[in-house]
Amino acid sequence: MFFTREKKLRQEAEARARGEPVDQLRPEAPDGFRIQVLYALLDADGTGYVRRGIMPVIHSALVREYGVSSLADANDSVNDLERFIRVKSTTHQLMDVINVAGAAIAATERRPRRDRRRVVRPGYPCTGRGH
Repeated sequence: MFFTREKKLRQEAEARARGEPVDQLRPEAPDGFRIQVLYALLDADGTGYVRRGIMPVIHSALVREYGVSSLADANDSVNDLERFIRVKSTTHQLMDVINVAGAAIAATERRPRRDRRRVVRPGYPCTGRGH
């Protein structure tokens, strides 16, 4: 995924050199966009008992891909990712966060969910009266 973005950047540079119009990202992402990305990730991660745990997954993938031990020198993965999004990331790095988040969310959606219906044990008929 990161290599495809680099390839697209090279193609955009070549198109600019030929004088063709090219859509481009801002060099510095606005603070409002950074906060929207962060809130979207926190919403997707869930709260309370329904946490999906995608924030550590996103952090782990980015740390491995960038070859660093920490994204923003925070004490844990969630705080490190939040600080990275708010302060240190470039626009292209924010796009990496969004791409990795999409893959992490898709992976959690594919996991089988536990059936929340009442389990009826053999020998104990279910009468539908809440027994």
